[in-house]
Amino acid sequence: MSHPLSPPAPAAREPERASFGAETTSATDSPALREDVLRDPRYPVHQIADQLLPYLRVLVEQFHPQQVILFGSYAYGQPDIHSDVDLLVVKEVKTSIFKDKLAIRAAWWPLLVRHAPLSFDLLLAAPHEHTQRSQRCGAYYQEITGKGLRLV
Repeated sequence: MSHPLSPPAPAAREPERASFGAETTSATDSPALREDVLRDPRYPVHQIADQLLPYLRVLVEQFHPQQVILFGSYAYGQPDIHSDVDLLVVKEVKTSIFKDKLAIRAAWWPLLVRHAPLSFDLLLAAPHEHTQRSQRCGAYYQEITGKGLRLV
């Protein structure tokens, strides 16, 4: 018997996993935030869903990512009090990856001050770079895209 909020059993895990292919969306047409995945008790991220959600909303509203993939312990491991939130953000790069990551962290600053802070490991890739890395199938990137949870 499935949980009333769970997707149908045959495809329950598939839609939540990160995809290898690039999807075409414009900078103003970001995909929706998948709060159902954040709150799914099958994944460790449900433990911090309420804390993480404001950061993801800022990310989606201000930076319009094509994909946000959660990987690491909160996606498929056993997080502890020292675990950080590992995110791969796929979006058009405005100036440089370094400066765009700084802009995201600056946008998160008010949340860090007002709420219980979360520690992030933030990877950023342009859509074409994400596609190339996914096709080359390096072990680390393959783990991120293969086991990671697609949040956007």
